[in-house]
Amino acid sequence: MEGPDRAIWFAGDLGDPWVVSIAESLPRESPRFDCPGDLPEVWPIDRPSPFALVVHRSTLSSTDAHRLARLKARADRTPRIVLCVGPYARYADVERWARLVDVVMPEATAREIVLRSALAIERKPRPSGGARPRVVVVSSNHDLRATLVEAARTGGFSVEGVSEPVEATPGVAVVWDVPVLEPDWPERLAALSRKSSVLALLGFADRATVTLARSQGAFACLDLPCDIGDLLHTLDRMTSARHDTPHATPPAPAAIRANLVRKH
Repeated sequence: MEGPDRAIWFAGDLGDPWVVSIAESLPRESPRFDCPGDLPEVWPIDRPSPFALVVHRSTLSSTDAHRLARLKARADRTPRIVLCVGPYARYADVERWARLVDVVMPEATAREIVLRSALAIERKPRPSGGARPRVVVVSSNHDLRATLVEAARTGGFSVEGVSEPVEATPGVAVVWDVPVLEPDWPERLAALSRKSSVLALLGFADRATVTLARSQGAFACLDLPCDIGDLLHTLDRMTSARHDTPHATPPAPAAIRANLVRKH
């Protein structure tokens, strides 16, 4: 997928396993720059300018913004810049950086969609003929359920909407608006994931919540609200032939569960 004209660089704290997981969702040959502190003052000059640069930052400093702007100004081609931002960044700083980068996404769900964003992948319409992959949208919120159903249907899927996970047809890909404020949601997700591949939509997506959802068998996790393109991209992955079987559901780590109880 990545050639000389589509090279992707990654910059972030490679001592942080979560940041490494984002980097690993990019092509294996993507150069990685370990930046536990500031971004590099001088970027490598022995490499062609990247097609895209993915940057993870826990906080957004003026120094980093200046160095990123300088890279864009000096590159032989202006790279597409994707910012994966941590939870400690101030809203005002995110707004300022949004004028400097092409895409801003939260770190918690970045690995699901960062490659699509870095390469600006446009989804091709599904052929009109043939069977359409089946999807069940689960949400107790009628308006949200209707919106998600319509989005998936427009994307070429055969869709039905239900209000509770127990109503989902076994074996059919499921999009679940997870009620993360309800204490039993991990057990309900585990039960659902034993029957179907599940895309978990999380209204409070952070590292702990995403880790817990994945440990209970979620195929993928996205923030709510989510970009429709990201939703369809993830559904394409879920319904492809190699992902037909549900994921295993190892027990949730006790520390993560305790953290969620304290938060909610």
